Amino acid sequence: MPRKQITPPAFTKNQFKKIVEKLLSEKDIDVQSCLSLAAQGSAEILELILKDKRTNINAYLMGEYTALDLADMQDMTENVELLKKYGAKSGLFDE
Repeated sequence: MPRKQITPPAFTKNQFKKIVEKLLSEKDIDVQSCLSLAAQGSAEILELILKDKRTNINAYLMGEYTALDLADMQDMTENVELLKKYGAKSGLFDE
């Protein structure tokens, strides 16, 4: 069963987008943590993070998974396609 998008209920989608844009404007933001969350949530937010030059799209997140793996495990088809468009690779079968 697909998991619901991870947008905090206290924020509208537009407010959440503005928060992410503000975070990405900061120098000391952990872009990889943002990528991990976004891969499992809103495609619009994910694309904001993918466009950030600091994003390592194939970094291992949560120890052993790439953003593509996380999106795929959550059946986030739109995010999987978006990640592939930006060159994401799966890390599930790496040794």
